[in-house]
Amino acid sequence: MHIPPEIRALVAQPALLERAQERHAAALAAWQREPGAAAVLDAFAAFAAGAELGQCPALAALFGAGTGGGADAFFGSLAAALLPVLAAEPFGHVPLRHQATPASATLLLAQDADWVDLDGPLLLARDRPDGLTYEGALVSPPQPTLWG
Repeated sequence: MHIPPEIRALVAQPALLERAQERHAAALAAWQREPGAAAVLDAFAAFAAGAELGQCPALAALFGAGTGGGADAFFGSLAAALLPVLAAEPFGHVPLRHQATPASATLLLAQDADWVDLDGPLLLARDRPDGLTYEGALVSPPQPTLWG
């Protein structure tokens, strides 16, 4: 098996990997302190503590209609903060839980929630009307009005 010299160096000199991880962590921490990111992350925490989405304007702006690209700007700022470090330290790991499959990609930004709504407005008691309906063990798909 061929092991590229860059990877072999990480094994021989663990300080290289530690340096990479420190740089990744520093870039993430700097992004988290940026006003736009900090407002959204604080809103995630408030929402996880029980605040309604309407009480968390920075978070609502990511998901609401007519947001003007709020989610794009938020994730763009994260990418802008992390990509230069990934380019400089390609063997480091982004210090966020993440997973990618052929069907989806996930990046964990906030860890305060007791639950996560993975299905959109379909299953939870406080979700939008016309979601999934249950009769015994039978589950019916959402009504067409759910999606507008």
